[in-house]
Amino acid sequence: MNHVYRVIFDRRSGEFRVASELTRSSGSGGTRGSTGVVRHSVLPALAVLAALQLHSGEAVAACTPAAPVDNDTVSCIGVPILLPPNPNRFLSNANGLAVTVQAGAIMSTLPGGTAMTLGGNNITLTNLGAIDANAAGSLVLARALTIGNLIAPTSSSVLVNNQGSIEGTFDGTFGLLGTAAVIANAGATTFNNSGSIGVTALGAFDPVNSIAVAIYGGGNVNFTNTGTITGRVAFASPTTGGNTFTNAGTINGSVSLGTTLSNDTFVAVTGSSIGNPLIPLPAVGIPTPTLPPGLLTFAATGTIDAGVGGSDTLVLQNTVAGPGSGTGGAGAISGL
Repeated sequence: MNHVYRVIFDRRSGEFRVASELTRSSGSGGTRGSTGVVRHSVLPALAVLAALQLHSGEAVAACTPAAPVDNDTVSCIGVPILLPPNPNRFLSNANGLAVTVQAGAIMSTLPGGTAMTLGGNNITLTNLGAIDANAAGSLVLARALTIGNLIAPTSSSVLVNNQGSIEGTFDGTFGLLGTAAVIANAGATTFNNSGSIGVTALGAFDPVNSIAVAIYGGGNVNFTNTGTITGRVAFASPTTGGNTFTNAGTINGSVSLGTTLSNDTFVAVTGSSIGNPLIPLPAVGIPTPTLPPGLLTFAATGTIDAGVGGSDTLVLQNTVAGPGSGTGGAGAISGL
């Protein structure tokens, strides 16, 4: 039986996807905005069109339920299948989801896509497995994880607990098309990483200089790293208050806490480290897919940057639990 498909633009996830010929796009047919926005939308479309030549429909992840409704609990298992192509990709715009990627599971995507797209509000994600954009062979221009409405962020509560791995792919344009995690939220975002977050190396390009995590939308971010991050991390300045990053693990890249007059805090725990590549790259501003586009600044590799102005704080402490806790410890502060 012959099937006819078309490519539509999902405004909530900010990407093109395959759908029935009877489905209408949720956005206009043209591309608008700055060069960054055009690049964000056109390249995934070309990749999806190429993927259509390889399989007859959009693959369904091994998640239960496969099509959740608001406030469902979702469990994801399975691994990508190369032939016929099924990358074990999951997409849902339902609100209030509690999603768990089980141990041993691998979520992935084809070029131009996203391995796990959670476009609703009030999302809780626990990753015990792998959300790996490269596991199905994408290599470039494929993201691992997006949460929220990337075009028009709304206010909600987002909680991510990563005990596994979240892996993006190479994006030679230094955009957000290969990012490990993109979160758009005007409310509170809490991200706990005890696993690994990074971007797959490609050729001579050092993944330390890549774009690993992008969080924007005007909300407050509280990020705790006890694992490993490879690549650059950036938060947009919140509308009120500030962002907080606690590092008790390893950062091979950089962290930008915001660029405007916010009250940001970076907590360095004894034994943590911030690595620097052999060839560090300067700070870079990247357009967000919002309408109108915003600009998210990623600090130069090997640095922590809280922007200019505001009342920013550097805290040195013994354990993640807080100042004064723990029974002892020694460390050194080194700025090269």
